[in-house]
Amino acid sequence: MAASIQSRWLPWKWAQSLSADGKTQIGLGTDVGGLAMCYRKDLFQQAGLPTDRQQVSALWPDWQSFISTGEKFQAAAKSGVKWVDSATNMLNPIIAQQPVGYFDSSDQLVFDSNPGIRSAWDDTMAMISKKESAGLAAFSPEWNAGFKNGTFATVACPAWMTGYIKEQAGEGNAGKYDLDKDTCGLKDVKTGKRRNLGTFSSRAAAEKHERAVQYFKRR
Repeated sequence: MAASIQSRWLPWKWAQSLSADGKTQIGLGTDVGGLAMCYRKDLFQQAGLPTDRQQVSALWPDWQSFISTGEKFQAAAKSGVKWVDSATNMLNPIIAQQPVGYFDSSDQLVFDSNPGIRSAWDDTMAMISKKESAGLAAFSPEWNAGFKNGTFATVACPAWMTGYIKEQAGEGNAGKYDLDKDTCGLKDVKTGKRRNLGTFSSRAAAEKHERAVQYFKRR
C-alpha cells in the first residue's frame, strides 16, 4: 500500500494526494512546486537592468514590484520585446502562491469572495494594460520560438522549465538565461519558500496501483 512510503513525502504534500475525507489515495506528489523566475540576461543588460541573480531578485520582492520593473524594462527595450511571455501564464503562479485559491479547504468555490484571486487578477490585468505581455500561449510554436528569438525577457520557471528553455533556446543562446533566487509573491507558510502548485502522478493513470508504489520505492 502507498501508506508504507508515506514518510518520503512532506506531510502537507502527502495530504494533498488524498481525497477530502483522507480515506482514498488519489495520486502521489512528484515535486513540491518550487518556483523561480527565469530571465534573459542579455535583454536585461540592454534595458539597463542588473543581470546578477541576487540583484535581480532584489528588484521584485512582490508582484507589484515585478510589474514596476517591467515598466522600466519596456521603456528601454527594443521594439517587439516584452517583459513577460504572457500575462495569463503569470496568473496561475500568482494564484498558486495564495493561501487560498479558487477553492477553500472545504472544497467550497470561493473565487468570487477571495481577495487573493482578486489581487492576482488585478496584477495580471496591470501587466496587460502596461503592454508588458507578449501574449503567447504556453507551448505554442510562437511561444517556443520566443525563447530562441528573445521575444520576452522573463518567464515563470518551475524546476522542469530550465530543461525546456535549454531545448527551445538552442545552443546559440547558451548562457543567456538565468533564474532569480526567490520569485516575488507570498512564501509558503510551511516551507518558507516561494511556491507553485506542484504536480502529481495519478493513481488512476497507473496500470497497477502496486506497480506505481514500487516505482516510487525505487526512486
